Amino acid sequence: MAPAAPAAAAVPGQFYGLPGLTQFMELPDAQVGVTVVGAQASTTNVNTLSQLTQDNITFWWEMDVAIAQTYTAGTGSETTSPFWPWSFISSCQLQLQSMYSNVQVDNGYDLMLFEMIWPTRSPRVSQYGGDLGANPAEKAFAAGPPQAGVPYNGAVNPNLFITTPSATPQTQNPNFCVTLPGSIYLDEYWDMDMEGNLQSDVAFPARVSPQYMAGAARQITPKVVLAAGSVTDESTGPYNLVSNATIAFSATFSLRRVGLYSTENPQVDPPVYNWQYQRISKSYPLIGSPLIIKLDESAQILGLFMRFWDPTLNTGVGGPIAITNFIELQLLYGGSLNRFDDSPKTMQRRLFDQHRLLLPAGVLCWDLSLDPDGSGKTTNAYALNTLVTASPTIKITYASGYTPGTGSKVIIGYHELKYVLAQ
Repeated sequence: MAPAAPAAAAVPGQFYGLPGLTQFMELPDAQVGVTVVGAQASTTNVNTLSQLTQDNITFWWEMDVAIAQTYTAGTGSETTSPFWPWSFISSCQLQLQSMYSNVQVDNGYDLMLFEMIWPTRSPRVSQYGGDLGANPAEKAFAAGPPQAGVPYNGAVNPNLFITTPSATPQTQNPNFCVTLPGSIYLDEYWDMDMEGNLQSDVAFPARVSPQYMAGAARQITPKVVLAAGSVTDESTGPYNLVSNATIAFSATFSLRRVGLYSTENPQVDPPVYNWQYQRISKSYPLIGSPLIIKLDESAQILGLFMRFWDPTLNTGVGGPIAITNFIELQLLYGGSLNRFDDSPKTMQRRLFDQHRLLLPAGVLCWDLSLDPDGSGKTTNAYALNTLVTASPTIKITYASGYTPGTGSKVIIGYHELKYVLAQ
């Protein structure tokens, strides 16, 4: 009798997603209704959030933030930050590995921008509409009445989430949600090692990489800091109040998790790759003309947004820098190769074609995560892999006569895959 054929080796994830085997879930996490009192003149560390639940497998967390505020008007002019209400969050970090954070931003507004451009739940549909609630087709060109199509204008429609753009009862008690992703779904994922060598000759749909929450390695607590209620620079908090006005406020946090129940069977549970999704924003000064920024992230960069801010605008409370102050924006690699050589207009048009999205004032973006063949597939095939590519650089050329105000900066948001040994 011929010997029996050896059994085929079990392949991690080979049965993941099959009906009846994979059981998805969306439910509250450990912390629901955690209230923290903020301060008018100083930031407040949120120390009462507990560890995230240590079981099953999580794709992402949703953090609901409910603000309750009591405002007493003063005499004089008071203004609301253009980043309201997300600027109630001064900083947010979600560290999942000892040397790595999935989320790390210095303003809740950046969390909103990431989710606006690269939505977690649906890669193609933003929850924020065309432009913070505004309809792109109703925006006006620099001259003439509103027209359909892709507008190009230095100014953009106001943040429609602010009923009245001042700190009055009309803006009391905002409620917003930010997403803290632990992974990303790609329609076509190319797995590779740290040196960029492909681990397979085909691409495949994948969630890169879900968080297995059981065990001591997953003792994770979100680190959140509330902004001061009144700030001198409106990029750092919700309001700029006159000296005799007061605001008392609190924030109530409730977290939910989205993922699936673990079966502890590697064939049924989703595989984990040596790449983890990250959203991180960093600040760079606007010094020099043209401005040269060396990208200091070691990752597969799937996209970049740039948020420009000048603290000297609007009589010293600051404001977004109009994109018409820039004439050329280049994403370079290998020393002198252009990945993109754009004007603000071509950047705005491309993003509108990709996402039907116009970004808020002072924000521009390159999305490298969509297949340029027009299929709309999300992929890492065209990512800028700074681990194997020399001198990734952004070069920004100012319009003639433009000089940024003292302290002006650009905040760059990195939408990327970070190499982390699978655990």
